[in-house]
Amino acid sequence: MKIRKIVLVLSAAVLSLAVFTLFCMHKASPPAIKLPAPTGPFAVGTTEYHFIDKKRKDTESKNPEAFRELMVHIWYPSRDTKGEPYPYLAQVMPYLKTATFECENIPLEQLSNLDVPIKTHSMYNAPISNAQPQYPVLVFSHGLGMHVARTFTSILEDLASHGYIVVGIDHTYDNLVTIFPGGRAVRAQDSNRMPPEGVTDKDEIQEMFEEMLSKNMEKWVGDIQFVLNELEKINKNDPQNLLTSKFDLSRIGIFGHSFGGAAAAQMCRRDKRCKAGILIDGGLRGEGATIPFDKPFMFLLAEKSQDCVSIGDKAYVERYGQTSKALSYTLFNNLTNDAYRAIIAKANHGIFSDYPFLLPKLPDTIAPLRGIEITRALLLDFFDTYLKGEISHMKNIQKKYPEIALQSHTKKTL
Repeated sequence: MKIRKIVLVLSAAVLSLAVFTLFCMHKASPPAIKLPAPTGPFAVGTTEYHFIDKKRKDTESKNPEAFRELMVHIWYPSRDTKGEPYPYLAQVMPYLKTATFECENIPLEQLSNLDVPIKTHSMYNAPISNAQPQYPVLVFSHGLGMHVARTFTSILEDLASHGYIVVGIDHTYDNLVTIFPGGRAVRAQDSNRMPPEGVTDKDEIQEMFEEMLSKNMEKWVGDIQFVLNELEKINKNDPQNLLTSKFDLSRIGIFGHSFGGAAAAQMCRRDKRCKAGILIDGGLRGEGATIPFDKPFMFLLAEKSQDCVSIGDKAYVERYGQTSKALSYTLFNNLTNDAYRAIIAKANHGIFSDYPFLLPKLPDTIAPLRGIEITRALLLDFFDTYLKGEISHMKNIQKKYPEIALQSHTKKTL
């Protein structure tokens, strides 16, 4: 196997195991796809922005003159309930089908249901609600591999419906695909970062992989910081004449799934603009990853994440999972502000995304709607508590959903 393929497989194995397993274990087409509706009082609008960071050269581009480019997707409270729902993953779906086919040679005809347009519950460029002068901001990062920001529509729309402006970043080269204006598509294989051909030693490959992840973490933190800078500009004067003055940038939460969750932890550690954060089912990465910080933080975890070892080097993945679990527990114990560790029984790594709605659930896993319902409740309560100053209902949520195993501690001094 060529080194390029090995690195990509390892990346998917460590950080997107359940997503691949979810697709690969099912040969039959699922029923018609319908995403769950948001539960908040607001209608939801959505839009997107193309950002270019002129202060960072794109060292992964094959064009030496290129700068770092990002696509950013935003969901927000709207007053429009009559618009046409935004189509779900319209440009991304062909890449999703191909990735699913390549995973286990599933015939494309068995994925024909993905060709049927799927509707979201948000309307493109709908007018923002004036019910509040400003809304707190949540910045979200997806995981490595099979994801893009919009594969988490079920949780991001819901947060927007409860009065948040939610900003999802597509981290170019590190996701399924980034679609830029005009339809230009950029994928992982378009990067020049891959190690040289001819390396076959397993330990050397894994060492290169770890080095790549360390560099990725710095890049992702840089992406989030850059996006926050751009939001400040939009807040002053939105070129789309849509969100000017609507961001409450004194109330910013950062959260992410898998590798994106590790980036959220780093942002809470490094950037004072982050007021609270959540790591969704990921390991810790980056320099000083276990150094405690003084921000409210939650670890939202899936019980069965490490059960889904089906590709890549099994021993490496298991070792990574055990080490990651130990490190995150150490950080949880040492955080100096309010901290939570919630584990959802029978949940796997993909349950927090939209993927369980695209195919039937895996055997002996939590039902997709139940998993998303629990996830939504935990996310909303946490951010309502620490960004809106509302009373926490976390204990009541735990009683309502016995699948949740919850640990917590309040602000303390080391």
